[in-house]
Amino acid sequence: MSVSARSPSIIDVRLADGSTAQARAHGERGADHGLLFMPAMGTSARNYDALGALLAERGWAVLVGEWRGIGSSSLRARRGLDFGYADLFSDFSLYRERLVEELAPKRLHLGGHSLGAQLATLQLAIAGNPDSALFIVAAGTVYYGGYPGLQRAGILAGTQLAALIAASLGYFPGHRLGFGGRQARTVILDWAEQGRTGTLRAGAEHREEKLAAAANPVLAINVEGDAFAPSTATEHLLSKLPRARVTRSRVAAPTAGKHSNPHFSWLERPEPVAEAIAGFVRA
Repeated sequence: MSVSARSPSIIDVRLADGSTAQARAHGERGADHGLLFMPAMGTSARNYDALGALLAERGWAVLVGEWRGIGSSSLRARRGLDFGYADLFSDFSLYRERLVEELAPKRLHLGGHSLGAQLATLQLAIAGNPDSALFIVAAGTVYYGGYPGLQRAGILAGTQLAALIAASLGYFPGHRLGFGGRQARTVILDWAEQGRTGTLRAGAEHREEKLAAAANPVLAINVEGDAFAPSTATEHLLSKLPRARVTRSRVAAPTAGKHSNPHFSWLERPEPVAEAIAGFVRA
């Protein structure tokens, strides 16, 4: 299968619960390097088309999955329709299988933005390939202790308030509150637990303890001015990988664009991130 660098191929995917979503593929089948990249919380896969296209121009095959409940997903979170991190982890695993089936890269890498990077990190425990690189972009844990100074109190209060809202309403109306998109109750409760305890897990089975043996190469990319994922929060996420071979990189945020928040504005001009990823593997 050949995919235009400018126009991704749309791959219909049926998830474990029977819902459907569309993954977006860039690049050519049989590329030397393939990347499964998962979005931030509340962010649709289509927002990563520019990143996928730039990596395709550099010879990569890229699949960007869609989280259930977001974008092309046939689901929308509501009271009585619930799912959590364990379900998102299952979706990640399924997209990883589809990347192998559809694009058959010679070497498979994992990556993600924010929430996507958290679950990509947990995926290393089951990836079974120590040569697979992990790409953490604008990401860290949301543990309040991983944030500097007075921001700690704001992070703790914000995550726990979101949990109270989700528990009360049966879902989280982030699309109305201006943060995180419409989210399932348990996604927010799991996220808030991480904010409170610092524990990285996706259900009872997939826990950070399984990452102790992972010695994969890791590239952690921070965006200047990103208050959602400062370097201290990234370091807390990287602490879950004590044996990993970590390289740190920092890119500038675009100075103009639709998004003023650097946590998202890099998506509008992702050339520095694409070059950092491609250069990391070349090196």
